[in-house]
Amino acid sequence: MSTILITGASGFLGSNLVNKLAEQHQIYALVRESSKQKTINNSAENVEISVIENEDYAAGAVQRIKPDCIIHTACNYGRHGESQYDIFRANVYFGVSLLHGIIESNHPCIFINTGTVLNSQTSFYALCKNQFSALGQQISTSSTSRHKFIDVALQHMYGPGDSISKFTTHVIRSCLRNEESLLMTEGSQQRDFIHVEDVVRAYELILKNAQSFPAYERIEVGSGYAISVKEFAQMVKRLSGSSTQFLFGKVPMRTNEEMLYVADIEKMSLLGWSPEYSLEQGLNNTILKERESLMNHQPKLDHQ
Repeated sequence: MSTILITGASGFLGSNLVNKLAEQHQIYALVRESSKQKTINNSAENVEISVIENEDYAAGAVQRIKPDCIIHTACNYGRHGESQYDIFRANVYFGVSLLHGIIESNHPCIFINTGTVLNSQTSFYALCKNQFSALGQQISTSSTSRHKFIDVALQHMYGPGDSISKFTTHVIRSCLRNEESLLMTEGSQQRDFIHVEDVVRAYELILKNAQSFPAYERIEVGSGYAISVKEFAQMVKRLSGSSTQFLFGKVPMRTNEEMLYVADIEKMSLLGWSPEYSLEQGLNNTILKERESLMNHQPKLDHQ
C-alpha cells in the first residue's frame, strides 16, 4: 500500500481520485479550509483529510506526510474574478511549494501533475499551468532530484457532479432545465471530450507504471477523438430530449482560440489503456445522474 497525497481533493477530479484510490492506498486528501468536503468519502478507512490554510503550508504538509506519490489536481481557472496574483499562486506557487517539500524531505516521490493542453497564449491560467510544467521538468531532471515528474496533459474532462462553471456541465444542466435559449459561439472549434471515470482509470495506470518512466514524462490523456462544440451541444440536446434552443454565433470566440485539441493517446495505449466510454455513452451516464441530482434538489410542494 502506497501513501498518496492528493491536492484539490474536494474538487471534481480530486474527489473522484480520492474515492477510487482509497480502495488500495493510504490517501491524504489536501484541501483548503474553505473547501467543501462532502464529495470526499470520509468513511473510507484509508482517507485522512489534511487542511491547509494557504499555499505556504504545502511544503510542510509534504515533509510531514512523506508521500510516495503526489497527485496534483488543485488549480484556479480564474472564472470567478480572481486576480492574476491569485491564479499564479494557485497554479505555480502552490506546485513549487509541493516540490520544495519533496526536496526538503529527501524522500523519493512520484509527482503526477495535472497539466493542460491549452496554448499559453489562450489565457493567464494556461500560461501559469505551462510554466509550472516547465519548472517541474527542470527540477525533476536536475542531478540532485530524487523524484519523477509525470505531466498529464488532460483534455476536456466531463462527468456528473462537475462544476457549473465548466462548458460541458453548463450545457447539460441548461438542457435538463429546458432553458429557453443558450448563447454560444459559432461552435466550430473541435474538442476531445473524456469521461471522468476514464480519466481516473488513466491515473491509476500511470501510478501503477510510474517507476518505469524516466525522470520527466509528458502523457496525453483524452479519448483520441474530437468533435465540434456545436456537435457536442446538439448531442446533449438530443440525448436529454431538451427543448433548449442554441443561439450559435451570439458569443465571440475568445482571443487566441485554438480550433482543434485532440489527444495523442499512443503512450496510454502502450500501457494497456483505452477509453471505456464513447462520448454518447458518457453523456448518457452524465445526463442520467445530473437529472437525478436536479430532481433531488427541487423544492417540495406544501400540500397542507
